[in-house]
Amino acid sequence: MSNDLIDLLFFLNSFFCHQNPSRSLFIAGLQLPLCSRCTALNLGFTVGYTWIFYSVKRRRFYYNFNLILALISPLAIDGLTQFLGFRESTNDIRILTGALAGAALANA
Repeated sequence: MSNDLIDLLFFLNSFFCHQNPSRSLFIAGLQLPLCSRCTALNLGFTVGYTWIFYSVKRRRFYYNFNLILALISPLAIDGLTQFLGFRESTNDIRILTGALAGAALANA
């Protein structure tokens, strides 16, 4: 992948993500243009939306507000407690909470 394309991806994603290297994932030594939480949010949304798209064809889909709230709450708690300095989150937790919230947002 050319440096121009990588630079463009980082620039476009900089509007949505802080891209902090200590909170990002690396593949083959290259930093992804989104942090681990944002990457997981996007993947969770994609998987959640795909699941809904195919499940709606077979049966009627109902939104469950309590389930959506339950899936988004861990991300909010993790982000807030880290922001307030109570603890430092890890990439594993960021990925888990991001994926859950992404799946919930696909259902919202």
